[in-house]
Amino acid sequence: LSRISADESSGINAEYGHYYITNNLSTGFNVMTELNWGVTLWDQWDRVQEHTDHGLEFTKKCHDFVRDRIKLEIDYAKSLRRLKKQYKLKNTEDDSANFSTVKTYNMFLAQLDLVARDHEIVAEGLQEKVAERLKAVHKETTNNRKNLCNTANQLQHEYKEWQVSLERHQQKYEKAAKEAEAAGQAFSKVNDDMNATRAQVQKSRTEMVRRQDIMEK
Repeated sequence: LSRISADESSGINAEYGHYYITNNLSTGFNVMTELNWGVTLWDQWDRVQEHTDHGLEFTKKCHDFVRDRIKLEIDYAKSLRRLKKQYKLKNTEDDSANFSTVKTYNMFLAQLDLVARDHEIVAEGLQEKVAERLKAVHKETTNNRKNLCNTANQLQHEYKEWQVSLERHQQKYEKAAKEAEAAGQAFSKVNDDMNATRAQVQKSRTEMVRRQDIMEK
């Protein structure tokens, strides 16, 4: 899979896997740059969450469309049957029922039952094969997405806490490193001082070792 874009400054850009290829229109040379995780490639959690949310909205829209289509089919079938009942001829004792026009009219009315039944069959098929399946898929996908989002949000929260903790430990280490370096320089200075007593040298050495231990912890 690749992603291609263009701009006036760099020309045509294409992303292939973990590499980003830039074609400079002025020179005609292709430059391939590796995309590294944590440097140029980052987690796209917000975009994934938005994409899946749009997918659920689309599934819901499809289900609502089929649901309304089924309702229209059923309502149309009922309307056709009401129309037939409304315009059905009353039984008469004369011979008018044998007229070709009357027979044709009754045939048209009888066709309404068949057409109504066809629409009911369409409604039944949509309900059994499409609407119920869409409803089940939407419910299952919504629950799965909810669980995954909860897990992802928890991981995001933990990640931020780890970042804060890492920054705090880094600051602590940098402070301890500076103090250890200062203690080491102080020891070197005392150790090179010909006028320093043995107790002063030992005290400076102990302080240096103590600061190094704090830094390493």
